[in-house]
Amino acid sequence: MKSRKSISKSFIADEEPEFQMAPMIDIVFQLLIFFMCVTTLQTIRIEKMELPFASASAKPDDITGAAVINLTWQGGDKVDNVNINGEQVAYGAISDHLKKMQEKNRNLRVLLRADQRMRYKHVREVMDACTRAGVGKFTVVTMQKDTSRPAP
Repeated sequence: MKSRKSISKSFIADEEPEFQMAPMIDIVFQLLIFFMCVTTLQTIRIEKMELPFASASAKPDDITGAAVINLTWQGGDKVDNVNINGEQVAYGAISDHLKKMQEKNRNLRVLLRADQRMRYKHVREVMDACTRAGVGKFTVVTMQKDTSRPAP
């Protein structure tokens, strides 16, 4: 009977080490599944509305992480709620809501979508709320005059 020492030496000397791909593929798939589970995807819910037309509208460079504010006209002159990223916010609490969002994202950008039938004073009040919240970048979304598609 051969000793243990001689068996291990003969095993090492006879075979070349091989690179195993199966464990590497398993690890890659596990990492892929892990990141798919922990990553949150941001979806922007866009409500149907009639946006104003502008002949000089252009698409912004990057809208990743932007807060989309929707001001929908429901008839009359009163606005009770505003939709920010799909969440209903009281009209008077826009500034506080944007401040909370800006704490999470220092480079917060606001995309303001206002129905063309909406009175300008409401649009101006939302712009003032952005200023009070410290949001320096906001864009008013318009439709391109020639194509009838939203610019941003």
